[in-house]
Amino acid sequence: MSVPDDSHLAALWDSVADQWLDPPGRLRPSKQYVAIPLFRSLWGDIAGKRVLDAGCGGGWLTRVAMEDGADVDAVDFSPTLITRARQLDGGTQARYHVANLCDLSRFRDAHFDLVISHCCLQDVSNYRLALQEIARVVRTEGCMILSVVHPWTWQFDAHWGPPAPGEPFLGYIEDPQYLIERFSGRNMFHRPLSAYCAAVTSAGFSLLGLYEPRPGDDLEPVLGGEPQWERWRRVPDFLYIHAIRR
Repeated sequence: MSVPDDSHLAALWDSVADQWLDPPGRLRPSKQYVAIPLFRSLWGDIAGKRVLDAGCGGGWLTRVAMEDGADVDAVDFSPTLITRARQLDGGTQARYHVANLCDLSRFRDAHFDLVISHCCLQDVSNYRLALQEIARVVRTEGCMILSVVHPWTWQFDAHWGPPAPGEPFLGYIEDPQYLIERFSGRNMFHRPLSAYCAAVTSAGFSLLGLYEPRPGDDLEPVLGGEPQWERWRRVPDFLYIHAIRR
């Protein structure tokens, strides 16, 4: 299967990269209070483990894994985001590479103990090939923890409802995928949950768990002032998939 030319998607991310980086010294609440606790609970003790951050963006999850003692390589198809990740790294010794997830040929087979990925796979045109490449570079019994923009939540916001004249109706259960234009010029692909799960298992993984986390009520004193607090409590923005390589 040939590697897709995602240069146009990478260029879109280059153009909005600085809008999507977290403010200096402050992670977005969805990362600080939801993503990081869940990733850490799933990956456990990763000290000394070889970890790949697949679609690292500005490198925030790379740095969390490095704090926990992992040996991390990080890839992203946006040269601008890789440049920013290196600038923000703070000397952790992580290795950053510009690469398409559909072509991880710089890494040998079964090289990594763990692959982590936050909110990236919906931006890759050939997600099945990307998962096959991830499976290739993970050792047997190694794990993958990835999140995607929740296919139900964001599709509901974006496209459900009567189509414009002359346009097709785009619903949730759609295969093949289709492109959603959102987020200040950022594009992402819609795929239903069943398609993600099928692609994960066909790549050689077994599912360990699916998670739709939200901040607990105990965080209301911290996050209650945020404009999206009521939404965060009731609607999951992200879907997390935990799988093991067989």
